[in-house]
Amino acid sequence: MEARADVLNYLTHPPPASSGLEFVNFGITCQHCQKRVFSIQCDDCRWFSFSCAICHVAVKGSSNFCLTCGHGGHTSHMLEWFKEEAVCPTGCGCKCAYQNC
Repeated sequence: MEARADVLNYLTHPPPASSGLEFVNFGITCQHCQKRVFSIQCDDCRWFSFSCAICHVAVKGSSNFCLTCGHGGHTSHMLEWFKEEAVCPTGCGCKCAYQNC
């Protein structure tokens, strides 16, 4: 009965539309000022909050990142890196390829 109520509630009050660019509930740390960030651009320093661990360019589109260490980058760069490697490209020592399975 509770599941039915949840479905009816969702149908009558759908969640707000998402732009697909939010960092939902978890947030990341801005790599420039080290503040907690919940969007693409840091509210404090105005830098892009996430840069690629391989090319060091701001990530504005498709990205992948490790749920353990939080490092990541452009999807194409990460896929290419983890074809050959199992550890984080930043050198932090995280075994991203194994810890995110």
